[in-house]
Amino acid sequence: MAEKPTAAFVLSLIGGLIIVIGSLLSAIVFFLIGGGFLFVIPGVEWLGALMLILIVLPIIFGIIVLVGAMWINTAERGKVRNGSLIVLIFSIISLIFLAVGS
Repeated sequence: MAEKPTAAFVLSLIGGLIIVIGSLLSAIVFFLIGGGFLFVIPGVEWLGALMLILIVLPIIFGIIVLVGAMWINTAERGKVRNGSLIVLIFSIISLIFLAVGS
């Protein structure tokens, strides 16, 4: 019987939590500084919607990374690779969205 990839699970879990918490903090700062005003200024309503998308999507991607971490921990021997790919792909995508959004 093979050992479970505990280090991969823990690192994926920590990474997913950092993505979710960072995205939530980014959303809070955006709305406290005045991002809500972007929705009512004529001509730039699209900018507020774009910023909202750039903030909400990494939260969703972080949740998907957490699901992938759970998949790594609970999967059978041959299915761990699927969870690892999910974690890797959505971590990279969320980093791109966080970089563009900030």
